[in-house]
Amino acid sequence: MNKNNITISSEDVVDFKGVYCDENPIIRDILKNDFSSFFEGTILDVGGGTGDILSEVIPEKNVIHLDVLDFSDKEIPEKHTRLTGDFFNREIIDKIGSIDVMFMSHVQQFIDGDLEKLKSAVEYVNTKKIILVEDMNDDFLGEVMRFSLLHFENANPEVKIEGFPYGYRLAKSKPFVATLSAATFLELTKQCLYLMDLKHTDENIGRMLAFLESKLSEPKFTINQEINIYEK
Repeated sequence: MNKNNITISSEDVVDFKGVYCDENPIIRDILKNDFSSFFEGTILDVGGGTGDILSEVIPEKNVIHLDVLDFSDKEIPEKHTRLTGDFFNREIIDKIGSIDVMFMSHVQQFIDGDLEKLKSAVEYVNTKKIILVEDMNDDFLGEVMRFSLLHFENANPEVKIEGFPYGYRLAKSKPFVATLSAATFLELTKQCLYLMDLKHTDENIGRMLAFLESKLSEPKFTINQEINIYEK
């Protein structure tokens, strides 16, 4: 999870989560209603972004929001801590100390560049539970993903990592559906480029815009997702 390997900015994250996609409120509600008992001890929020999900779900818990992007201007509860840094940096993990739960919401595409390195990092953290929020890619977003992998040289979509998290068993799972919508196809195009971790060049915008307009009747589609709880 190295800042030099991603194209998105903290502003992109805020826009997507706050303006265009309704996934975070849905995730918060599910975690509060169905998964709150799984949060115990020290929780590491990997790629935590603004921190809004766990700030609302478990404001009273000891949570460390870790992200390579700087979200220091976003408020978090008094018992939460924000760190700007790399999940693969063992000095940061050592500084945090014992971690009981690791939470990852849509960060797999930024940590899967070296699977051996990822496996080693997860083993080093040695947490009891891992909570993942993942795209299922069995819907229109899956079509966008496959189109992007074929037609964009540097596309980096969120793809399920086979066998991840290594050494853990699935304890609980809950699917849900979010909606991505925009006022225009151009705005939707930019959000799809964000999801594919692609730059907003004229060429990329033109190619993605043509694809979306050929497939959709309006600048809107749903995204099938799931929250998965893994335990050792």
